[in-house]
Formats: sequence, structure tokens, C-alpha cells
Amino acid sequence: MTMRPYQLLCVVCSLGEDPTGTKNKKTKAILDKVGRHPDMAVTLKCNMVKMFGFQTSGPAEDTAEGADFNKRRDLEILLQLNEPPGVTLSARILFNRLLNKISTVRGICDGSGAISDACKGCPKANSGFYEKAREIQRALVVKSCGERAKSAAYEEARKKGIAVLIPPRSVEELDKGKKESLAAMYRAKSTGIAVRPHTLLCAVCQYGGGTRPPFDSDNLPELVQLVLKDQDTLITLSEDAPWTICGPCAGWSPELKTCGGHVNGSAELTNHLRDLRTVRLLGLTLGSSMKAGKLFRRIFERIPSTVAVCRFESPAHSVWHDSCGDREVNNPTYEKGRKDLMQALG
Repeated sequence: MTMRPYQLLCVVCSLGEDPTGTKNKKTKAILDKVGRHPDMAVTLKCNMVKMFGFQTSGPAEDTAEGADFNKRRDLEILLQLNEPPGVTLSARILFNRLLNKISTVRGICDGSGAISDACKGCPKANSGFYEKAREIQRALVVKSCGERAKSAAYEEARKKGIAVLIPPRSVEELDKGKKESLAAMYRAKSTGIAVRPHTLLCAVCQYGGGTRPPFDSDNLPELVQLVLKDQDTLITLSEDAPWTICGPCAGWSPELKTCGGHVNGSAELTNHLRDLRTVRLLGLTLGSSMKAGKLFRRIFERIPSTVAVCRFESPAHSVWHDSCGDREVNNPTYEKGRKDLMQALG
């Protein structure tokens, strides 16, 4: 889908005016597409020539406030999103960035400072519609792996007739996912339980932090207990976020079958790089299989700290940023989990 930057704001603003999202046909069409396919590619184009002429939108979708106003508004939005004209990202990432970075449309969509009708602003810019809807939508966005509460909030919003820009997985879907994915994990014990490589470090962190089954948000604690009982359990290092481990995660994308919902929609970037860092340090490849006891011992030997895998030097506005990457020293729960599991595994 191709959009003008200002249309991102219009979608949110329309939800402030009409929480059901049904009255404005143009924004409803965008809402419907994003709701069905939140990870679809969206390209933001604006009316520029010369250096950025390769992506120009032309003036066809300019609003009535004038050509200069339309150009300036699009560029002000891209500036705040820290993205160039022509950028292509998933709808989930773009709307997450919008909700996080642009708190008000004042100074963007209004006519403040204009001395000519040629630069007059949108008549709804000072209505508070955008600001109201932004707060509601931000409260419903899944940002981390453990936020099942967002799904409950989504159910409440739906009952009230509130349209949700990026719907999380429902509570029922998460409960069903936990039951079915856990059963699939146990069935794969001898053939190879698919696990993202870096999440084996997450499992150690969870164990060191005291997380034990039952656990709502993933099946890693159950995996650790299974390995402690049977070290011959086979683990296969997966390139995706596998159903066997991630089935109950609120941030798992059923459409893409990988990480989508958490870390402001960009978890797949950091997670995939962490996976590749992990297999490199282990001397393995994606798709490799190994008995769990041997695999964990190799992890403990070759990855004594989370820093080499998890650390990212990226600013908060970057799509490469997540809170785990901020840590400059070894995660203390990993240190404890590594020590305790080394002893338990013998």
C-alpha cells in the first residue's frame, strides 16, 4: 500500500472523531487493510522532485489547504518519524512509530504562524481528535512478549465498538495457542523441537529470574523443565519464531508465523540478528539439531554473557532499538540461570 505521510495522521484523527472507524470511507479502507494485514508493506510518498523525485506522489492527493501546506505537512511528519521520503516499512512499525513519536498534530496540521490563506491549516487540527485517539490506541498496542493484558483490553474496546488500529491476538486465541503449541512441543521431543537460537538465552534468563511453568507468554519454562528431565530431548535451531515455543505469545504474528507484535513491531530485526550471532558463537547453523543437554552446555561454555548476543548500540527512535539491547553488562538473571542450570544439568 502507498500512502502520503499526512494520511497516517488522518487515520488516527478519524478514530478520535468516530471511534467506530466507519464514517470516513477513505480512512476506513486503510483501517480495514491494516487490521487484516498489520505487517503489510506501506510506502510513504510525498510531492517532491529533484533529489527525491524517484518517489514522488505528485499533488493528486493534496488536501484543500494548499500546495505549500501539503508539502510542508508531509515533510514535518517524516522529520518527526525520522524517515526519508519513499520509506517502506510494515504498517505495524509505521503506526507504532507514529503513536510513539507524534503526540500532537499542532504545529503540523494547523495553520499556526501562517499569514496567508494559501497556508491555512486543517480545520480539525485543534479539535483534539488525534490526541484523544492516540492515547486510546497506544494503550492497546502490544510492546513486549508478556503483554497478554493488551488482548483483554482489546476485547473490552471491541465490546464498546471502538475500532482498534492494530488488533492484538485475542485472549481466546492466546489460550488456545498455549494449549496446542505446548502439546506440539512435547510431541516433537524426539524429532526436534524448533527453537529460535537466541531464545535459549531468554530461557536461561527466565530460569534465573525464577520463572517456572505454567507461564502464559511462551513455552520456554516448560522446555527447560523438559530438558532437566530428559537431556536427550532434541532441539532444532529455527530461523522463524516457531509455534512450538511462541504459540501463546501476544506478539507472535499468525500471518507471518514469526515475531511481529512486540518491540514496536520491529522485533524481527533484532531477533534475527541475535539468532545469527548465537549460532556463530556456538559454531552451528540455522537448521542444526542437537541434544538439549549438550546444546545447553555449549551455550554455557561459549556464551558466558548476554552482551555479545543481545547488545545493540541504537538510539530509542531506531527500528533497531529494544530494551534488551540497552544493557551494557551481562544480564544478572542470565548469570544466575547459567550457574543454576550448569549445576542442575551436571
